[in-house]
Amino acid sequence: MTSAHEPSGGPTRWGDSGGSGGAPGSGDEPRQAVVFIHGVGDQPPMRSLRSFTQGIGLHRLFSSPDRITDSAELRRLSEPPRENRQACTEYFELYWADLEPDGDWRTTVLWYLRLLLRRDWWRRRGGAKFAVITFQLLVVAAVALVVWGVGGAFVQGGWGELAVCLASWQVAAGVILGVLGAVLGRFLRAYLSDAARYLTPRPANIQSRQAIRAEGLLLLRRLHSS
Repeated sequence: MTSAHEPSGGPTRWGDSGGSGGAPGSGDEPRQAVVFIHGVGDQPPMRSLRSFTQGIGLHRLFSSPDRITDSAELRRLSEPPRENRQACTEYFELYWADLEPDGDWRTTVLWYLRLLLRRDWWRRRGGAKFAVITFQLLVVAAVALVVWGVGGAFVQGGWGELAVCLASWQVAAGVILGVLGAVLGRFLRAYLSDAARYLTPRPANIQSRQAIRAEGLLLLRRLHSS
């Protein structure tokens, strides 16, 4: 591996020491690393990496402490020795779920709505385009029905009937939001909110975004210097 210098500055979650620990290969054998970055969600450490290695047919791997990251929650997975292999491959997981706090489910829903209601979906290609455009048309139809109902109430009964209509709509919206929060609140906060927070450069999200990137860069530099 090529050499790299660790960035200067204060200590991070991974400490200040490098080193790869005891590799199962020989000392002269080339080594290569595969870094798996898990997606959004609330998964425990190593679940994504183990699922990945099993998915590509690696069912027998050496598991040893991950001394690159200095984390007691992570392991280093290495391929066992075999004939005619060109390099010893080691697998690491960049775990960042603990660095992204749970978000508010209302903010998450609004972020997804803004994403789905963008006009550039009409210029794209692929199957997702038709699904999103169908959703947009349904939203437009729902808004039109609301306007029709409110306007009809005002025409028929004036301000008094309009107030009754708006009150009924408010009750219905409250019930729908309450059910949505009870059924999907945990899923939205712990899973989908990660994407909304990481992909949106708002002031409340910048610190966690920077922490995730910094640990990813530090992992790569330690792997190169090990």
